[in-house]
Amino acid sequence: MPPLFRRSLPVRRVLLRALLIVFVNAALGGCGDSSEMSTRGPGGGLGEGGGGGMQSGGAGGEPIIEAVPCEDVLIVNLNPDPDDAGSCAGESTIEDVADCIAEEIDEAFELGCQQSFDVFVPGTAAEYGAWKQFNSMFSRDTGRGYLSLQYASAAGAETIENTFDAAQYDKGVIDATSSLTLLLYALQNRFVGSDVRIFGHSKGSHAVSLVSDFPEFAAMQFYAFAQPGRTETDISERNDIAAGKRGRPGRIEKLSANLVGITWENDEVRYYRGSGTNGLPIPERWSYPGYISQNTYDGGNPFSFRIDHHNNYGGSYLDGVSSNEWRAGQGTTKPNYPYCATGNSLFGSYAECEKQLVAYVPYFWANEDCRELAFDLMANGDVDDSHYIGQSGPRDRGCTEDNSTLEAEYVMVYRINNGDLNDDDCRIDLEVGFEGLDNRTDGGSISVRTSVNEDTGWLIDQGTVRVPVHMRVRMTMRITDTSGGIRDCGGLSVAQTESYIQTLRLNFTHPEQGVRIDRTVIGLEEGGTATPFPASLARQNNVAWYEDINNVDADIHYAPTRNAVMIKGDTDGGVRGTFYKRLHLLD
Repeated sequence: MPPLFRRSLPVRRVLLRALLIVFVNAALGGCGDSSEMSTRGPGGGLGEGGGGGMQSGGAGGEPIIEAVPCEDVLIVNLNPDPDDAGSCAGESTIEDVADCIAEEIDEAFELGCQQSFDVFVPGTAAEYGAWKQFNSMFSRDTGRGYLSLQYASAAGAETIENTFDAAQYDKGVIDATSSLTLLLYALQNRFVGSDVRIFGHSKGSHAVSLVSDFPEFAAMQFYAFAQPGRTETDISERNDIAAGKRGRPGRIEKLSANLVGITWENDEVRYYRGSGTNGLPIPERWSYPGYISQNTYDGGNPFSFRIDHHNNYGGSYLDGVSSNEWRAGQGTTKPNYPYCATGNSLFGSYAECEKQLVAYVPYFWANEDCRELAFDLMANGDVDDSHYIGQSGPRDRGCTEDNSTLEAEYVMVYRINNGDLNDDDCRIDLEVGFEGLDNRTDGGSISVRTSVNEDTGWLIDQGTVRVPVHMRVRMTMRITDTSGGIRDCGGLSVAQTESYIQTLRLNFTHPEQGVRIDRTVIGLEEGGTATPFPASLARQNNVAWYEDINNVDADIHYAPTRNAVMIKGDTDGGVRGTFYKRLHLLD
């Protein structure tokens, strides 16, 4: 397009806007105060507030302005790489950049979709504008223009799916910050008076937090969700980039007059802080399934990588479908790691933990109460006001967790080696209970027992049990003297008693997806890579188990010859060992 015509774009748009306003005012004549034309709250979306196409009409030939369905998402390429010929960032001046952006928006949207905008800032492995994390955030027919920011090259996007190069994190945030600044400048100066909201996920939320502090964009609304811990670090020597504002995990929180932070309590990205000015070190826990006790860094693991409970805020999608198209807000074409509740750092070697088709549920932004809480907090909340949302998963009223339990079929593979010299003098009880995490509703328990004085080999117990979505697994071995007054449990033997659980599997219906899930919650060599044997697992990193303070002469180990978790204790009445680990059942 000739430069002269580009310069005419702002003038043309101002004229069209003026005509639209005239038409609307005429249509509203005699209909009362214009402030009554909408009951919408802050922001946009049907029932969510904000601008968009308008519809009114009347007698006497008054014009009718129809609402325009704004169903498309425009990927705005502002990749700062000068070799990207398709990027508007390559224009010579900021005004030329703004005209380039405006031209693309004009071509993509009807005028009615240019009154208000929702800007999406994707995160890691989506820097090229992939917007799957935002695809279920709002009703698609809102009258708002949807823009997804591209701040990296899309070349080879299909090959870089599901990767995370921590060394590139800081650069990505800096690039996203620069690109977002250009986009917002264009919206502010080429679409004067438009209502603009900005949403950032993960690394994108880091950039959103930074740009929200720029005074020229103080009137815009910024929402940063799935915030990394590194947001609070000054990652650049640039004067305009400092430490960003970050909300507390488990809350929707008003961080400044124009910034709201949203992060699940169990979103592991909060552990990504790097090490000072070095963004490379990543949490060691990301190399392990489920929850582990360690907060230190190992620089990543070449065999496995995934972040639990991080991709379920605003996207409804399947990763691993060959026909997926990322430009359409769909998942990856390549498989991804599912949620894997237990195991060691080589967890990808087990079938249920290998890369596969994975479904994600938009627990936050697809929930009306959650959206309204976020928008209301932005509109009416004071800085530091917050709402507790807790862990990820199905929502109840007020965006709170659905605290109900699930019915699961279980299969437990176990064995018990009674160290007693004589039959029936010692009874060994092995119990696994499912407690609600942090005072949530408890589930049931699984119990087996034996008085046999020798290892009987592997046994299978199966049945049904109620389990919480967010739980504390309790595993207990108790030895009871059943010999009567003689008290001969153990006798003169110094042999110890061992209880083993090789695997405990749960099969249940996902409460949101309606599909059956088969999940191992104990086993898969858990603890096998934690430490040289025979050290106690309860005192080691890289495992989730910790011990009860009232234990008597019992400890927990990984038994390599059995490939099982083992509770081992003295053979005597009153010996007791109880151990716990936290577990989040759903993706």
